[in-house]
Amino acid sequence: MTNDPAPATKPKFVYLIVCFVFLLMLVTALIAQVPSFIGWLETKESGIAQSLADSEFIKFCGRFHPMILHFPVALLTILLLFEVIAFFRTSKGFEAAMWILLILGWLSAVKASIFGVFLSWSGGYDSETLYWHKWLGIAVAILSTILVVPKLMYGIKKKKKFLHTYRVLLVGCAVLISFAGHYGANLTHGSNYLTEYMPDSIANLLGIEKGASKTVVASSGDFANNVWPILESQCLQCHGAEKQKGDFRVDSLEALLFGGESMTPGVVKGDAMASELIRRVLLPIEHDEVMPPEGKGVMTPEDIMTLVNWVNRGAQWAEGTSVAEAVEETEVTVTQKPRVEIELPEVVDFDVHIMPILQERCIECHGPEKQKGKLRVDSLAWIAKGSRGDPVVISGNPDESSFYTLTILPEDDPDIMPAKGDPLTKAQQALIYRWIEQGVDFPAEEPVEQIQPEKEQSHKSEPAASSLAAVAFGSGPKNSISYEKDIEPILRQNCTRCHGINRQESGLRLDSLEWIAKGADGAPVIISGKPEESELVYLINLSPDNERFMPYKNEPLSRMEIELIEEWIRQGVKLPKVDPTEVTLTGDKIDFKRDIMPIMNKHCVECHGTVKQKGQVRVDSLEWIAKGADGEPIAISGRPQDSKLYTLTILPADHPDVMPAKGDTLSKAETELLRKWLLQGEKMLEVEVQKPEVADPALSRPLIHFANQVQPIFNQSCVECHGPDKQYSQLRLDSLEQLNKGANGNSVVVAGDDKASKLYDLISLPFAHDDFMPAQGDPLTDEETELVRSWIVQGAGDGVPIHFASQIQPIFNQTCVHCHGPEKQKGQLRLDSFEWLSKGAGGKEVVVAGNPEKSLLYKLVTLPFEHVDFMPARGEKLPQEQADLLRDWIVQGARQVDSNQVSKH
Repeated sequence: MTNDPAPATKPKFVYLIVCFVFLLMLVTALIAQVPSFIGWLETKESGIAQSLADSEFIKFCGRFHPMILHFPVALLTILLLFEVIAFFRTSKGFEAAMWILLILGWLSAVKASIFGVFLSWSGGYDSETLYWHKWLGIAVAILSTILVVPKLMYGIKKKKKFLHTYRVLLVGCAVLISFAGHYGANLTHGSNYLTEYMPDSIANLLGIEKGASKTVVASSGDFANNVWPILESQCLQCHGAEKQKGDFRVDSLEALLFGGESMTPGVVKGDAMASELIRRVLLPIEHDEVMPPEGKGVMTPEDIMTLVNWVNRGAQWAEGTSVAEAVEETEVTVTQKPRVEIELPEVVDFDVHIMPILQERCIECHGPEKQKGKLRVDSLAWIAKGSRGDPVVISGNPDESSFYTLTILPEDDPDIMPAKGDPLTKAQQALIYRWIEQGVDFPAEEPVEQIQPEKEQSHKSEPAASSLAAVAFGSGPKNSISYEKDIEPILRQNCTRCHGINRQESGLRLDSLEWIAKGADGAPVIISGKPEESELVYLINLSPDNERFMPYKNEPLSRMEIELIEEWIRQGVKLPKVDPTEVTLTGDKIDFKRDIMPIMNKHCVECHGTVKQKGQVRVDSLEWIAKGADGEPIAISGRPQDSKLYTLTILPADHPDVMPAKGDTLSKAETELLRKWLLQGEKMLEVEVQKPEVADPALSRPLIHFANQVQPIFNQSCVECHGPDKQYSQLRLDSLEQLNKGANGNSVVVAGDDKASKLYDLISLPFAHDDFMPAQGDPLTDEETELVRSWIVQGAGDGVPIHFASQIQPIFNQTCVHCHGPEKQKGQLRLDSFEWLSKGAGGKEVVVAGNPEKSLLYKLVTLPFEHVDFMPARGEKLPQEQADLLRDWIVQGARQVDSNQVSKH
């Protein structure tokens, strides 16, 4: 046995320091090299975020991030503490605990990072701070996963190198957690949260510049002393310079006037009830949109009244007022300047900065080939000409320039530009704003190519010497224009909505050559070989301002489309021969909707439809025809000779009973079609006669608030058997959400109908009845029973009133007022104010409070699109959410302002 010296061993702490320094250098190098990789990854992630950000489940999971993130911080920190103790003092008792801490810390770190990414998609955070917090958090999740490997290898092979590697990685993980937590705190509380109130002596010692306090210096005591402290304490944390939830800020009047991502003004000067800020703070505490949200503060009634009075007095942001962290130069203005931090060039050049945007997004519809709205934007000279003679750019004033303002409209606005594809990016919007703001020098010369002037063309005008269509297609048989390939798509896209199977304005259909050959009310619309004498060509060449212009109230056809139709006619249209006394059918069996309903729409529905029912007869559907007049049928299947629907149409034109009573009589072809339809034996449908209902007095009482008035009744009398502990019949009444789930899967409340509501039926039974509720305890008082009934009649909602001015009137303004406003009052109806709506149509009520099914206004907007009485008559069908909002407003009693005011309805 030799006495060889034992090999020297390096102190453990030296080895650990060397490994830690190496790891820190490696991580620093990686972080310095990954921006390009991160940029690529962010691009990929943005696509994912775009499709998932609106998912309710993703939003739900994201809200758990602030709660879960504390687990990896605590667990991995305690694990590091245990390892430090084990480093200096071996203790086998720690081993099992450290494994539990490692596994739980690893799993919670991964879960927190995933939920954190979900939360980041909701927006409203400072982008740079969010970037570092997110990727440092992901790094913690990755590193904590790697930690398990050397720890496991050490447990298997008992080699120190695995233990040392594990401990170095654990220290690195703790460092990353510290930085991730630092940036997370900045996101939540602002970058100066820790230093704002730090004593000056400590700040000077550490060389820290204290964050500027967000205080206001003002010459006006009211704003500075009363209004700003409320905004600062209740709102600024989530809606200031550091964080902008919902893209909304309260630290400048411009930002308040502009509003947030919903594009609804936060403050409307002089009108508190129309201000989104006031609407949010007035909501019930349990409402999802209430501000400030639960846990972020509480608005006292005095605070709310202070804000309401401030807005109603004009929302004066006192002269001399300044907020420390003011809105940057590129912030939003009151007229919707893009509120984004973008590095813009000092001078925006049209050719360098603006023209690429136009080439990519605009010239397809506003260039040499097509000029929608008579606008071209492929040069400064064309932009200077404007649209239909009106300028689109006001040099120096972007807020009055439609060239800019149309690009910042909400995505669902029909007037947003560009009309195709995604909206312009905020950077592109900002470039256009800056370009107009700095002043545009338009060229003095006219553009080389002239757009065809807007003027009515004569029927006798000579054919164009050089037609685009003639050049493109030629005039020989080899290049002849095809109806199916070239013309039918144009007519289908632009014309058949009003001149097709469902509607035939002026008796004209353009959905087949046979119908085109029939013309409009018997007059031809196409003269083969003579476009200059064809009515169709004349109408599509009129100015859009002309009331006969076609397509009616729509974009004009492009120059290429017009000349294509002209050249098609010039080449000689082969129209089929059609006997004007016959109607071309599209099938052997006569179909009511396809063949008969157009006759009713043309001749009969004006007097016998939704608005008027002369002689108590309606013919706007098969059901109403089956109902007849005063209980007597007007159409008998298989017997046209006994059907007044037919016999009254074949009377002599001077007979007092001939139908239709107004306008031209039916043609021979139409009466023959009607006769054949009855003869073939159409099955008539039964229609139940509905009796008018008297308005329920519950609708005249103030709107009932569920949480404050109804829920206390349930808590006192019902929740013992229908609450969290017991759920007889699987019914819970401890919240509105649970109540709406019903009993055993069946609804117990039918909104607006107390008689069909099982809940009301049971509480109003006689006390001795077997099914009387509540089954235990005293019955509800008469006042409590009536309160529940009134709540159901009013719509069984949460009690938040739908405001006419801010929620219903905008729908009318957008879709109805152009036909029912100050300039026009079709049907003697105006919808530009609550007072005019209350007057009805020609003295006839159009809204029945509490009963949307009886309200003519609601019935017309929910008719099938193809129905002749569908409203709005010229436009798209109301979106479902708008129709539902209108219905709920009527169910609530069609009130004007709020639950404390009883309207005329």
